Amino acid sequence: MTIPSSLSSYMMVFANIIILVLLLSSTTLAVRAPRFSASIQASQNQAWNAAIAKARTHVSQLTNAQKVALTGGVGASTKRNCIYQIGSAGPNFPGMCLMNGPQGVGQAPKVSSFPSGSNVAQSWDRDLMYERGRLIAEEVKGKGIHVVLGPSMNMARAPAGGRNWEGYGGDPYLAGEVAYQTVKGHQDVGVIACVKHVLGNEQKNFRRYSSPYLDDRTMHKIYGCPVF
Repeated sequence: MTIPSSLSSYMMVFANIIILVLLLSSTTLAVRAPRFSASIQASQNQAWNAAIAKARTHVSQLTNAQKVALTGGVGASTKRNCIYQIGSAGPNFPGMCLMNGPQGVGQAPKVSSFPSGSNVAQSWDRDLMYERGRLIAEEVKGKGIHVVLGPSMNMARAPAGGRNWEGYGGDPYLAGEVAYQTVKGHQDVGVIACVKHVLGNEQKNFRRYSSPYLDDRTMHKIYGCPVF
């Protein structure tokens, strides 16, 4: 399999990112302002440095074909309980199973439908937010799923948005706090959280067309606030 050197470098970057996500899945990296401290930051730096070193070691052993498998996945999955899959890529990496979603395991039999994101946000209860995230992850793990596609951190800025219920309303700080507690609950069970969606993905037409044009201040003050 012959791949241009520029593409090979591109795949190397993404392969490193994927491996970093795997290695750091058991480490809570999201830190909200009230919890920030120098010791936490130092601990995070150590975790990142260790993960980067492991990622580089692993990626250096992969062929170009394995890098493609790792970064591109295998598309929609036919495997039960997986909506997407990442195939085997190198030693000690048998692959990954990904599944929706923000309200619990999607498209799988005998699972729970948890309260929507908008409902849990209105509780203003951090312990409840965390517990919901933990219980979702318990079911996710029980189905053999490695990555849950959630939580959703988009702002409910378009009232007619059909997926507003997945997120946590229109308050950026509240959305970030609920997402933090949810991700922590997922990670404490050993499940990888994949927060979504991309910035500006607030409204679209037939899942194909959107208008994500934002000025810099709006992006940072509103849409990017829950993420950063």
